[in-house]
Amino acid sequence: MSEGVAAASRAGRRTPLSFARDLRVRTKLLASFGLVCMLLLVVGLTSLNKLANQQADLKAMYHVSLKSVESVDGIEEALNLTRVKYGDVAIAQNAAELARAAADLAAADNDLTAAIDEYAAMGHQEDMARVAW
Repeated sequence: MSEGVAAASRAGRRTPLSFARDLRVRTKLLASFGLVCMLLLVVGLTSLNKLANQQADLKAMYHVSLKSVESVDGIEEALNLTRVKYGDVAIAQNAAELARAAADLAAADNDLTAAIDEYAAMGHQEDMARVAW
């Protein structure tokens, strides 16, 4: 088969790639270098696009996941404070201490409710339904 191509080429017939053989070395090198530069540009632009997508994903992760974790931490802190205030009510020794402890407990309970509402406002109603007490 290659003998046929060589024979056709010698006979003056042009093959599909005979134009490349006719080009000067300088032209071939410049064309190759241009092609490599184009490929490098495509890879660079693709990388920048992927980097921008990763930046957007990171921002979404911060606003969804990290903010939720911070909110859960606030719930845990408010719950622990409420537990301490329940203990203060239990160990109150007179009516004045009991009244003050009950007021502190009500304030701590309001803080806990506010922390839970803040978490629920972030769009975690499904999570809230799973752990409803």
